Amino acid sequence: MLASPESYYVHRAADLEMFGPPDWFAVGDDVDVRRYGSGELVCDEVFALRIRHSSLWRDETFMASVENVRVLRDNFGEGRYLVFLADAIAAGESYQSAAQADLISHLNGEQLAFPYKGQTIRVNLYRDWTSDYEVQGPCVLMSHTWMNNYAHTLIELLPRFWWLEVVRELRQYPLLLPKPKNRHHAELLGPLVQGLTTFELTEPCARFQRLFIPTFLANGGYSREQIAWTDSTVRRLLHVTTPPRRARRIYVSRRDAATRRVLNEPDLLARLEPFGFETHVLREKSVREQVELFSEAEIVVMPHGAGCANIMFSPPGALLLELLPSDYRHPMYWIISKLRGVKYARLVYPPLNDRRDMRVYPDAVAQIVRAYLDG
Repeated sequence: MLASPESYYVHRAADLEMFGPPDWFAVGDDVDVRRYGSGELVCDEVFALRIRHSSLWRDETFMASVENVRVLRDNFGEGRYLVFLADAIAAGESYQSAAQADLISHLNGEQLAFPYKGQTIRVNLYRDWTSDYEVQGPCVLMSHTWMNNYAHTLIELLPRFWWLEVVRELRQYPLLLPKPKNRHHAELLGPLVQGLTTFELTEPCARFQRLFIPTFLANGGYSREQIAWTDSTVRRLLHVTTPPRRARRIYVSRRDAATRRVLNEPDLLARLEPFGFETHVLREKSVREQVELFSEAEIVVMPHGAGCANIMFSPPGALLLELLPSDYRHPMYWIISKLRGVKYARLVYPPLNDRRDMRVYPDAVAQIVRAYLDG
């Protein structure tokens, strides 16, 4: 495959991954839940996921090899590398489906939008950089737009390294990957790239003689294989063993976060205390400590946030109860939980400010916990 200058290697065809509805949810949330369980095609400005009948459509998993391309660093978002196949023709850097590439451009502020005959027309904007800097020899693009986010690192960036196991020849080429910017990057990427050559662009723009662009393992969505690979790989990298099942009941607080905080958290903790819940703040923990914590969890209650991605380390049969603001009902942890074999519940509350802080109903949380424990 690598010998062909025009290679386009499809490892897996597009397919569907079934995940099913939440195990518990509030009556006021049933319209949104039915939406994902219906035959409606779900692809909007919030999710850009193609969901039909509680199944997720994934695009083909492939790797492209392109020649004589220009790579623009940090168009409008840090760590975002745009690959220009020709002047004014940019490839979707990480999300190869057209819908997701368009969404990422929109969220990164790379678009101007204006109304036209009842529709919204969007025009992508790119910085006009020119450079004489040229990278000699083949390289592999491993960067990701939101790689500084813990969840995106686990779900998308890390599984990109799966390609180095499938196509061993790629290991001989330098990986285009920014240096670790935070603690979780250093913990995860450090041992992962040991023995490999990595580099990041120091110039705003560069021309590459040849660049390999791999998709995510579950391109445009999530899969059981992706979750299983990430679980086993992270445990191997961090030397975390799978413990005997322990029935720890965990509440994860976002009191140190800027958004999606539970404003009546003391009331919620008082209601959860009789069930034996522990309170944890994930930012205070290393990745290894988070993996160990979730590995021993029977029940996890937490507001929506990057730390919810740790549910992929929890044992099948555990419960994730996610607290979400009503204007951001992202289904990612619902889907990941179900694919992992974890039971999933969610409670949705109106945001009280522009930070999407919430005031939850402690009795509703306790009711779901009791229903889970009663079997």
